[in-house]
Amino acid sequence: MSTRKRTGTKRESAVGYSDDSTIASLTAELAKIKANLEQLQRRAATIEGLEQERDMLHLLLDHSKDAIYFKDLKSRYLRISRGHPALQYIDAPEKGIGKTDFDFFPIEHAQQAFDDEMRIIATGEPILGIIERETAPDMPEKWVFTSKLPMRDKNGETVGTFGISRDITQIKQYENELRRARDELEKRVRVRTEDLQSANKDLQRRIAQLNFLTSVSYEMAQCAGIQELAAVIIKAFSARLKQSASSLCITSHGKLSCIDTDGLLGREGCKEASEQAIPLLQADTLTHPTIVGNWADLLPRSAPWTDLQHLPFYVAIPLLADNQLIGIVQLFADKGTDRRFLEEEQVILTLAAHAAVSLSNALHYKELGDKAQLQGELEAARNIQQRLTPRFKPSIPRVNLKGLYSPAYEVGGDYLDYFKNEAGCWIVVIADVCGKGIPAALLMTMLRSAFRVEASRETSAKQLLCAVNNAMKINLDDRSFVTAICLIISSDGTCMSYARAGHPRLIRISAGDNRVETFESDGVALGILPENELFAQTIDELTIPLNNGDRFFIYTDGLTEAFNPQKNPYTTRRLLKLLESNIGTSPASMLNAIIRDIKVFTQGAPYHDDLTMIAMEVEPDGQV
Repeated sequence: MSTRKRTGTKRESAVGYSDDSTIASLTAELAKIKANLEQLQRRAATIEGLEQERDMLHLLLDHSKDAIYFKDLKSRYLRISRGHPALQYIDAPEKGIGKTDFDFFPIEHAQQAFDDEMRIIATGEPILGIIERETAPDMPEKWVFTSKLPMRDKNGETVGTFGISRDITQIKQYENELRRARDELEKRVRVRTEDLQSANKDLQRRIAQLNFLTSVSYEMAQCAGIQELAAVIIKAFSARLKQSASSLCITSHGKLSCIDTDGLLGREGCKEASEQAIPLLQADTLTHPTIVGNWADLLPRSAPWTDLQHLPFYVAIPLLADNQLIGIVQLFADKGTDRRFLEEEQVILTLAAHAAVSLSNALHYKELGDKAQLQGELEAARNIQQRLTPRFKPSIPRVNLKGLYSPAYEVGGDYLDYFKNEAGCWIVVIADVCGKGIPAALLMTMLRSAFRVEASRETSAKQLLCAVNNAMKINLDDRSFVTAICLIISSDGTCMSYARAGHPRLIRISAGDNRVETFESDGVALGILPENELFAQTIDELTIPLNNGDRFFIYTDGLTEAFNPQKNPYTTRRLLKLLESNIGTSPASMLNAIIRDIKVFTQGAPYHDDLTMIAMEVEPDGQV
């Protein structure tokens, strides 16, 4: 019994020792297994990640429309996407592996790509965002946006290159179209700018010509005698053609007589020579200005013509009035005259028309002075014209009006009128016919009839001017025109319609502060534009309220162009300053103050143009 116990005890000890060693061994093995398992799990995760990346790379390479590629150190393809242009020549991306750009593209394109990739491999520097033109045989032009980078291994060593190219051909086409559109726009803007500059230059030239014509016409209008007028005419034509010798011959008793010369023709005996040259050069049959380049072959080889050999051009300008030749301007001019003549032809024609009218008027006045028997007829004409001018005080509601008409000569070309039409409105008109004497007076009479007929039921000043322009166009030739200002006062006297045709502007003196203002409005003179539609486009119309105490003043330019003995004009500035002063509020007191001031200014010098004016005052109901 004791023996079994010992034996059992030893077995238990052996068993106990064996169990501890096994557990430790198993634990170690289990730890290794666990570590291996974790390592396997990590590898599996890595493999799964790589497979996912591979799948994504495949998706990118198979479905991207961009050209994606990988190359080795010798620029041979390792992988290409289906969007790569090489797929135009192979049926699968795998067939491009090992090939180079030289297998697919023209030598120039392939060489450029190869050089870029060798530079990236050598320097490690990428090429980012460059725009390239790709070409291939029998293929349309293509543009790509390319980036190329070095491809490195895990140790950072360059093992090749990779890149991506995006087709931007359509964008490039858009850019080209936009560039072409921009260039076309710039071209159009440049052309338009040049056109505008040319038009502006032409406008400035025309303005200068118009200012010249205005100045010369004004100077001609101030000439009282034929000799004085002849000097102005010769000087004007000389200024346009820059000649060195000229003369003016007028028709007298059926033949041409030279009345003035200048330059080399101003010497003694040259007047007779000028008269003799006209038929030899056939200038006495002209109806339009002409220029002759071989005049020396047609005139005698004697003085004064031998002294003018350095002036190669002869210019003859007929002065026509009522289609009758009344004079000829002859000019011997220097080189370049033929060009200047073409440039200035319209100015020369207009100047000739003004000179003819002025010369015709001057000759006419001379004839009037030479023939005393005409004085009675002129006096009769003056009386008739005076009777045509209203003398009564009009019964215009709320408006007190007074007019004054004083012709400078026996008969005048100014027109003053006021009358009530069938619509109950009051028509107030002042006009100035171009020219002086009987022709102007006759036109004034026709003008009066036109206004009275056309104003029958008219309430618009603009429409009335248009109707009168249309009615007068058969009476006005190219050398005649009429300036006019028209007021149509409403039947209740509360407002008026205002328009003007080339005439001095309406003046208002405000009640209370005596502030003077002129109404800005455009309008060309009657007879300048016979086409009524064009004429109407130039006329502005204003509706002016008639406020208690306001005063208005209209006039012809004979007032502001009255001269003192020093040949200084009265001017609009002096008139406006006078109206600002305390000259009374009634129309009569206003006109009296103006007449007194003109007499003080002119110091007794004769008037060269008619004086015509109307003053109006707006008064409360019942005070007119």
